[in-house]
Amino acid sequence: MSTTADVVRDVGDLVKELKALLETKTAQAVPQIAADLGAQEQLHQGIDALKVLLDKIIEWVDVLRHSVVDADALVALVGFLPGLVATVGDVIKESGDALAELGLDLGDVAATTGAISGHIGKVSDVLEVGADAAEAAVQLAAPEELPGLAKSLTGFRTTLLELKKPPTTDPSQDATKTAVPGLT
Repeated sequence: MSTTADVVRDVGDLVKELKALLETKTAQAVPQIAADLGAQEQLHQGIDALKVLLDKIIEWVDVLRHSVVDADALVALVGFLPGLVATVGDVIKESGDALAELGLDLGDVAATTGAISGHIGKVSDVLEVGADAAEAAVQLAAPEELPGLAKSLTGFRTTLLELKKPPTTDPSQDATKTAVPGLT
């Protein structure tokens, strides 16, 4: 079973492979082919449309990464609460036990503080479940993989935009010599 981290990493790897594809001689011949066909404007429009899409995806990944970092920090900050609440419950119970040992006429102070401590323990358990769920939610977003995905997307966008550069006029770089065999 794939985890979210596996999926994010695989998408990043796919984007790296697409970038490598754009760096091949065949892909590098696309601007010259477009110029030969009088389709440079259409090529540029297509590249610009892909750039807009990639910009939005990169922005979304960055927002997600920042949100996950913030959520992780919040989980770390409240992660101490279950233990703190449990400790308060323990202190209340121990205080009741100590008061009961003094022999003062306080009624059944040990039972009362024990009951209070038990309720506080239940609150601590609920807080622990909540903290665990929050931590799991943060991990589900695969925070460790998001920077790599953003880097892959940015590299792909840069390589894509290079296809808008004017084609070389060097006759030795004729597009038909670098095109995929069978497509010329």
